[in-house]
Amino acid sequence: MTQEEKYKETARSMAEELKPEVLKIEGGIKTTQNNYGRYMSLILQLTETIPQSSYDFWALSLIYAGANKRGVTDALRGIKG
Repeated sequence: MTQEEKYKETARSMAEELKPEVLKIEGGIKTTQNNYGRYMSLILQLTETIPQSSYDFWALSLIYAGANKRGVTDALRGIKG
């Protein structure tokens, strides 16, 4: 298994744990376009909780969990500047 395959497999396994949060975000009132504000906040919290993790990893995990891809991509762009 390649490093990229391992990365994606790990992101998919984390997606299962993130699914309830994604469902809450997607089912709630949108305060920003495609919920990018909520996704930005969540990505920052997750990265702070596990410092060796990356923004990109959590973004991919959220997308695998069913998050709005555009919202997550916009959140990532906002975080990275």
